[in-house]
Amino acid sequence: DTSFRQLMSQLFPEQAFERIPITHELFQMQHDITQVKRRQASNAGQSGVDADIKTVEPYLEGINLNGRYAVIYSKYDISCALEKQNSIGCEGYLPEDATKIAVNAVKYAILQDVSFQQMPAQTQPDSPLPAK
Repeated sequence: DTSFRQLMSQLFPEQAFERIPITHELFQMQHDITQVKRRQASNAGQSGVDADIKTVEPYLEGINLNGRYAVIYSKYDISCALEKQNSIGCEGYLPEDATKIAVNAVKYAILQDVSFQQMPAQTQPDSPLPAK
């Protein structure tokens, strides 16, 4: 979490992470993900550490460029859940909800209407792409 935030602050020094409001279109793109299930470590079990499953609003943050989120980030695990590896030591979403979050994020990214004219000057290429 710390190293990713440091990297993003280097790449986007003028923008900061902000929580993506639950009313944002991202939460309704393909699946309704306004409520999801998330694992949290619990010391209540016999094995020393168990996981509690809670129904919560997903906590997603983003870096907003020109009214669209160019970076979507979750401090809670999505990737291990997509691989169906629920680790108690890694708080995060259950596999079915992680899949829905990922699908919505990809669909949101694909449906953006972005051109070089809309991008900040420092991210525009110096010259056009070579012809094929």
